[in-house]
Amino acid sequence: ESEQEASKEIWNNKPLFSWRVSDSDAKPVRIEIFEQGKTQVFETIDISRAQTRTTYNGRPLQAGKTYEWKLYILVGGARGRELE
Repeated sequence: ESEQEASKEIWNNKPLFSWRVSDSDAKPVRIEIFEQGKTQVFETIDISRAQTRTTYNGRPLQAGKTYEWKLYILVGGARGRELE
């Protein structure tokens, strides 16, 4: 990998997660983070129902790996549903 290619990569070990839920009855409660292509949860973040963003402060993210996240919400008193 050339120095020029490497300089184009951006790494952030404390990413900001941000979301918008259009249903007024939907209350965000949790974020789960996964390594791309894996099903085991890497980290879970509990969030306040009033939050619309949070900064990651969990286990260190590994350079060179890609992560995915899911937002779980409560809708009308239901236990939880994921939004992707």
